[in-house]
Amino acid sequence: EAVLGADAGNLKALTRLSRGLQHNDPEQSLTLAEKAKAIAPDSPEVLDTLALAAYANGDYQSAALNARQAIMRAPDTPDYRYHHALILSAQGKTAGAVAALEELLQEPAAFEEYEDAARLLDELTNPG
Repeated sequence: EAVLGADAGNLKALTRLSRGLQHNDPEQSLTLAEKAKAIAPDSPEVLDTLALAAYANGDYQSAALNARQAIMRAPDTPDYRYHHALILSAQGKTAGAVAALEELLQEPAAFEEYEDAARLLDELTNPG
C-alpha cells in the first residue's frame, strides 16, 4: 500500500495489491480493482482482476461479466479463461465450466494455474 500512497494511479500496484488481498480482505480488493478499472477500463488484466475481486466478494454476475470482457480482449490468455471457468462453477453452471476447462486443458501450453484448472475439472467431473 505504500506504493499506492505515492501514486494512487499506479495501475500495476493497484492490480497486484487487489489480487493479494482477495482472500484476506475481499472488500478492499474490490475497491482497488474498481480504481484500476477507472484508470484502464479496457485492460484485460484489470478486467480479470476485477472479475476475481467480484468473485471473492460473492458477486458472481459481475465476476462473470468482467471475466468475459477480459477474454474478449485477450482470448489467448489461459489464466483469464480458467478464472471464467471458476466463476461459472461458482454460479452452478457446471456444464459450461467443464466445457471451458476441457478446451483449456487440451491446449499444449501450460500456464501458471494449470494444476488448479485440472483439479477443478476433476472435482466437477468426479464429485464426491
